[in-house]
Amino acid sequence: MIESSLTYNLAPGVDEEIYWSLIKRIVTALIKDKKIIEFRASRNMLGEPAHKIAISWDLMTHWAAFTQSEEWQLLEKQLRSLTTGLKVEVWTGSDYMPEPVHP
Repeated sequence: MIESSLTYNLAPGVDEEIYWSLIKRIVTALIKDKKIIEFRASRNMLGEPAHKIAISWDLMTHWAAFTQSEEWQLLEKQLRSLTTGLKVEVWTGSDYMPEPVHP
């Protein structure tokens, strides 16, 4: 499994209605992509970065195809215009613990 994450802060003075409108468009794009396992939005309780979007995929090629789509590139560009410190990471299972442990 692959997990991509985007972490960021809202830029100073960003209109929250504009930001929320963009987030709804991002959610719509994610729902349309049938190769996504799940996605989550989180807020950091300890400070910055303040926001995180995590998206899970079966394969790296699924993530790559989504991020290369014209729709996603436009949405990411708009997200960058409303945020600071946007960071994208892509993770996979550890060689030492490839599956989650559920006590």
